[in-house]
Amino acid sequence: MKRTGTTVALCLAVVSIAVVAAPQTAAGATRLGPDVNVKPCEGQTACFAAVGCQAGQYSPCSYVNLHSTSAAVPVAAPSNGVITRWRFRGGCCTETQTEARTMTLKTFRPGTQDGQFGYSFIVPVNTGPSFVIPPGNQVGAEPFVELPARLPIAAGERVGIVADHPIGFAVYSPTAGVTSTSVASNTFYNGEAYGNPFGNTAIAISVDVEPDADGDGFGDETQDCEPADPTKSGGCPPPPGPPVFTPPPVFKPGPCTDNCGGGGVVIISGPIAPVPSGDGSVIYIPLECPPTAVQPCGGFLVIKEPPAKKASASRRPKVLARTRFLVNPGKTKRLRVKLSKAGRKLLRREGRLKVRITIQPNEGEAVSVRRTLKWRGASRR
Repeated sequence: MKRTGTTVALCLAVVSIAVVAAPQTAAGATRLGPDVNVKPCEGQTACFAAVGCQAGQYSPCSYVNLHSTSAAVPVAAPSNGVITRWRFRGGCCTETQTEARTMTLKTFRPGTQDGQFGYSFIVPVNTGPSFVIPPGNQVGAEPFVELPARLPIAAGERVGIVADHPIGFAVYSPTAGVTSTSVASNTFYNGEAYGNPFGNTAIAISVDVEPDADGDGFGDETQDCEPADPTKSGGCPPPPGPPVFTPPPVFKPGPCTDNCGGGGVVIISGPIAPVPSGDGSVIYIPLECPPTAVQPCGGFLVIKEPPAKKASASRRPKVLARTRFLVNPGKTKRLRVKLSKAGRKLLRREGRLKVRITIQPNEGEAVSVRRTLKWRGASRR
């Protein structure tokens, strides 16, 4: 199984895109997701601010409110219907982007393996409209963005947004009874995408779901003025137009002042030691999750060989070990890491091997340390 590649987005305050005015939810519509009219972190002295996606092979990421026992935050469609509006509090591009960045509305169902190994599994179903941030533009978590949609959803399905790096979404945490997840691109196991669950956390994504009595794919409350006749769907007021883009203001770097937070960062809390009676290719690495974290610290730990010498600088360092970790807040765990076959062979040949150990958390920046591993076997040749 591969890493999830998600990270924390710390500042979501810059706004330069004018959004459509936010009308009230239709009388017969059901809201899925949290009430985004409420500002995240409001009234909290400390909070887990946002989730985002790492770059490269991990982008884009899928963000889904997956399970809920809270009546205030339903996440599963109670019946078949049509999504007619979607909303989110998200941020992107405080550093000027040279490419367009996209958020796409999708429906998902929980995977058959959901909950196994401690992970969330999701399966995409239908794809809806996209919200595109042109190069040089910015969007922030305040105010929230609200857009029209027409996307069918079946009973039991969930709603999510697939978004590019460096887009991040605000979260409501703690939100009792709600579990959300973010899933990086190309993370599959037995044909289903997987990621870490965020307990008691709701991502700031919500939609309106309207009934569709005649099954014509139009919501009966705002899109279909002939809900008993599948051949007619007109006669309704025209939908709101697309967002109007305005030139972005000049962004001046400075301290984060709104929606700031962290969590998920794990530290090496003691000496790295080989497993007793082993040959040195299996080691224990003590990891600690800070007691101030609002959820378990999770991610991947990667061991690589030393950087290439000048004569072969174009060769990328080989990965010698990769393993997932999950540590509860305020706890320390001895993570058992076994070198790959190639790593064991290299250690056996060299006797002493300088390596770079990198912690790649799901939320936060990667941290690396250098250590020397020693072969403890009977023979090195």
